[in-house]
Amino acid sequence: MIIKPIKIADIDIVAQVAAECFADDHFYASLHSDREQRKELLKKLFIESIHICILHGHAYFYESKGECIAFALWFNYNRLKKLDIKAFNHIFTSTDNHLEGKLKEELHSIENILNGSREYFYLLAIGVTPSHRRQGIATTLVRKMLDTYPQYNLFADVSNQRSLKIYEQLGFEILEKSGSCTFIRLLSQQKDYCIPEDNNIYLAIPNTCSAESFFNKKVKSQPITLPYMEVIETGCPFFRQSLYQSCPARLIKISYIELLRYQRFINILNFQEIELTIDNTSCLVYVYSGHDERNIIYNNEIHHSLYCKQCEWSIVPDVYISVPILYNNIDKLIQTHNQHDEFTINRVLTSLDFRTTYEAGIPVKDLDSRCFKYRIHRFYLGKVTVQIQSEDQISFNGLANKINIGTPVEIGLIISVDEMTQCGVLHLISLSCGLPITQLLDSVSRNQINIIKATSQSENFYQYIKNEFDLEKKGTAKSFITIPQKREEIGNDLLASMLFCETLYEDNESIGKVADKEIVQKLVSPTGIAQYNYACVFAHTNIVMQISDTLQGSVTERIIKESITLFYIELILFEEAAIYIADDRIVNFLTQLDQYSPNQVLKNINLIISNHVRTIEFWDIQMNYPSSKKSVDDIRRAFKIRKEQEKIECNKAQLLTIHQIRSAIVDRTEASILSAAGIILTVISVIDIITDTSKSPILSVVALLVGILLLIKRSIFQRIISVSRIK
Repeated sequence: MIIKPIKIADIDIVAQVAAECFADDHFYASLHSDREQRKELLKKLFIESIHICILHGHAYFYESKGECIAFALWFNYNRLKKLDIKAFNHIFTSTDNHLEGKLKEELHSIENILNGSREYFYLLAIGVTPSHRRQGIATTLVRKMLDTYPQYNLFADVSNQRSLKIYEQLGFEILEKSGSCTFIRLLSQQKDYCIPEDNNIYLAIPNTCSAESFFNKKVKSQPITLPYMEVIETGCPFFRQSLYQSCPARLIKISYIELLRYQRFINILNFQEIELTIDNTSCLVYVYSGHDERNIIYNNEIHHSLYCKQCEWSIVPDVYISVPILYNNIDKLIQTHNQHDEFTINRVLTSLDFRTTYEAGIPVKDLDSRCFKYRIHRFYLGKVTVQIQSEDQISFNGLANKINIGTPVEIGLIISVDEMTQCGVLHLISLSCGLPITQLLDSVSRNQINIIKATSQSENFYQYIKNEFDLEKKGTAKSFITIPQKREEIGNDLLASMLFCETLYEDNESIGKVADKEIVQKLVSPTGIAQYNYACVFAHTNIVMQISDTLQGSVTERIIKESITLFYIELILFEEAAIYIADDRIVNFLTQLDQYSPNQVLKNINLIISNHVRTIEFWDIQMNYPSSKKSVDDIRRAFKIRKEQEKIECNKAQLLTIHQIRSAIVDRTEASILSAAGIILTVISVIDIITDTSKSPILSVVALLVGILLLIKRSIFQRIISVSRIK
C-alpha cells in the first residue's frame, strides 16, 4: 500500500471511487432518487473538485495492488477564496435547490467559525471503499496532512457521524452542528515563541547548502533526515514540504544573530518558519511554498560590502517603510490583493487588523461611536524587487553614472486605505533586511527607491506604484526599524546615520560622520522615548527605531511586537496623507482661481473642505491605553505633523477669505439683479398707470410696491456687503 498524489490521468478513477463512497450519504440524497444516476452526478462534481484541490491544495489517494481504495481532498481555504472565486463557488453551490440551500448554510457556518483566519486547510472530502473500511486508512490519510503541514490549522465538516471518533482520536475538537453536518477543527500546535531562551538554536539546512558562506566560519553539523520534506536544488537549495518524501539534511547549532544572518541571506519573507522535533532535538526549518527558483542574497558585491561596511552589515534589522498616499482606484487594489497569498505577509495583515480593532475605541462595532477603524481596509499588493543604487551625481557628459550597491532584494507591499476618503498608507516590508540599511534609508530620503521589473528594466518606485496601482505619494516616507540586539553593541555613528537617514561614511571617505547636535543629544539617553526600560526607542523626523535584545524571537513573535508601533505610524500617516491631499487641492485650486466663476469658486471650496472634514477621525484618535496615546503623540511630534497642520491652516484661511469675498460678489450680483428687476417693474407700473386709466390700477399699484420693496432690499444688501468688507 502506498499514498500517491492524484495526477490528471488518475482523476476519472478517483472520481468514480468518490461517487461510490458518497452515493448513500444523505447529504447528497437530493441529487437524484436513482442511485446510479446519483453516482453519475457525483462523479461529475468530484472531477471538478479534484482539479480544484490539485491546483489550490492537496489531492492524494491510497493505492493497493494497483487500485485506488481511498482518497483525500484538501484545499487552502483562504488561497482558493482569494485566487479563484469561480472554483470556490463551485464547491459551495449546486444546481439542486435542496442541496444548494444546505451548501449555503454550511458556508455561512464555516465563515463564522474561521472568522477571517488565513491559515486553514479545509478537508473537502475523504473516502474509503466499503471493503477496506475500519483498517485505519482514513486515519492515515488525515495524519499525513497533519504531520506534513504543522503550521496550518485543519478544518472539516463531517456528515458521517460514525467517523467522528477518527477525528477525535487525532485531536480534532467538535465545534458545532448544523443540520446533518458536524464542524470540527484541529489547531496548529506550532508555538509563536519557538526560540529557546538560552540562545542555542538548532537549524536544519539542506546537505548541499554551504553553511560557511552564511556565517563566514566553519560550522559543525550532524546528519539528519527530515520527514515530509524535499530539497529543491537551485542556486540556493531550499526545503519544500512534501506529503510523499523525506530528505537528508544537516543540523547546525548557531546563535540568534547567526540565525538572523541566515534569514537575511535566504530572504525570510519568502519562507515559512516551522519548528520540528528530530531525534528529540527541537530545530527550526525554513520552507518555501512557491514554485520558482530562489537565490540567496549573497554574491561578490555583498562580500565587498561585508569587507568595506562591516559596521553596517553587522546588524540585521526588520525594516518597514511607510508612505502616505492617495489612491484613485480601490477596485484595482482589491483585484491585485486577490492575486497574491503569502503566509508571512498574511500574519502581518492579521496583526495590523488586530491592532486596529483593539488598540483604539471599543472592540464592538455597535458600542463604538468612533468608528474610524471600520473604514480601514488592507490589501497585499505582492512583492517588488528593490535595487539600491548610488546617489545621482552631476554629469557633464550626459551619462548617468549610477552604481548598484548590493544585490536586488524582494520586498512585500501592503496598503491600508480609508474607504471614506482617498487617504492611504503604503508599507514596504523587509524582515531580516538584506539591503545595506543606511544606504536604503538614504535612498528613501532621496525618493530614489529603484525597482527592478520582470523585464529586468529599472523604474523609480513612485512611478511604478502610479503606473501599476494608480497610487500617488502624498507626504514624506517614514521608516520603522527594529534591531533585536543590545544597545551597547551598536555604535553611535551607525545609529546617528540611521536617524539622519544618510549613508554611513567612514572618517576618510566622502562627508564623514554625522555630527548633528540634536541627533547626538538624543543618543545620550539609554532608553530614548521608550516608556519601559526593556528597549531603547529613538525617533527623528522620518524614522522610528527600536533596539533591544528583548525584541529577539521567532518571525511571528517579531511581527506581533512590531505591528504595535507600525500601527501607530500608520495612524499618523493617515493624518499626513489627509493634510497633503487637502493642501494639494487647495494650492491647485488657488492657482486656477481666475478660471472659475463666483458660483464655481464656492462649489469647489465646499468640496475641498467637506472632503477634508471626512478625515477628522484620524486627527485625534482615542487610544485604549494612556501609554499608546503617549506613543502616538511622541511619534507625531518627531514627525513634525504639527508643522504640516499649520501649513494647511494657513491655506484654509486663504480659502475662507476667498469664500467670503466671492460670497459677497455673489450677493452683490444678486442685489443688482433684484435692483434691475425692481426698476423695470416700477417703470412698467408707472407707464401703465399713465397711459391706461380705464383699466383697474390694482395690478399696477402692486407692481409698483414690489419694485419699491426690491429697491429697499438692494439697499440692505449693499449695506451688509459694506459692513462685511470693513470686518
